[in-house]
Amino acid sequence: MSDIIEFERDVNGKGSAEFWSWIQGNPQGYFLNIISPRHGMIHRGDCSHMKFPDPDAANFVLHEKWCAKDRETLEEYAAARQITSRECSSCFDITRSTPVAIKAVARKPMSSAVEYLGAITASRRTGSEPFHRSGTPLGVDLLDFWGWDVSDLVSNATRGILAEYIVARGLGISTAGVRNEWAAYDLTSPDGVKIEVKSSAYVQAWFQSRLSAITFSTRLSRAWDPETNVMSLDVKRQADVYVFALLAHRDKRTVDPLDIDQWKFYVVPTWKLNARTRSQHSVTLKSLEAMCAATPFEELSKAVSNAAKSLPNAP
Repeated sequence: MSDIIEFERDVNGKGSAEFWSWIQGNPQGYFLNIISPRHGMIHRGDCSHMKFPDPDAANFVLHEKWCAKDRETLEEYAAARQITSRECSSCFDITRSTPVAIKAVARKPMSSAVEYLGAITASRRTGSEPFHRSGTPLGVDLLDFWGWDVSDLVSNATRGILAEYIVARGLGISTAGVRNEWAAYDLTSPDGVKIEVKSSAYVQAWFQSRLSAITFSTRLSRAWDPETNVMSLDVKRQADVYVFALLAHRDKRTVDPLDIDQWKFYVVPTWKLNARTRSQHSVTLKSLEAMCAATPFEELSKAVSNAAKSLPNAP
């Protein structure tokens, strides 16, 4: 993935000018705008959404950005770091080859009809809900979609969500509701401990010439409130405790993410990550093992509780 160029969030503007230079020189390239700890939007280099007449007009790196000349490379890089990416709906069909500056556009008057634009609260579904046309069933149900979409449990994106579920069950956290993918952190323990779950694996769904090196993302982030669509000003790690879930099985022929015995778990209080003098973006397995031993699944709850008690000002 050496073709990836990362531009970190930079309020001083230096990164903005460098990013501006990159997109000016790579109008047919792609960049991923990291809009939350686990989500990003892919844009073409000549997308008008993030263009201004000059690099001093606005800060282009209010969010972190990853750039590549090849879209597939960028998507694989994001998936390997458990970032779910979606494409900008209006910039992939364009044919222009040079950047275009944003122009002021008069707003259309709002419809007189009352439209609800607040956050949607998802209701838990069973899988039996049918696809339909205005109430007429089409002969397939939601379970069929689930089977089609998330059966590949080795896939990076799905494995990350599965790891959250496994950790939730190990901590006795109810999974009766609906997962909030936009939350600032992944789970809340029965004792109120905020938990971030990160996963990694030796084997991937694609062809490998060797086993993957184990690293976990530990990037700082700004919390986003879906109720207000506003990002917090504080850049920090949002959780109290991190649980690093490693799918430790090394044989693709027998790997089974549903087998809890194929996983290892490492529980680390956030203050230890903050205190590290090395990379603040990621942590290797070797560094994790220097901070703590692997925790058995049945002892996750105790390990998280003990980690929370080690926090500064903990009761």
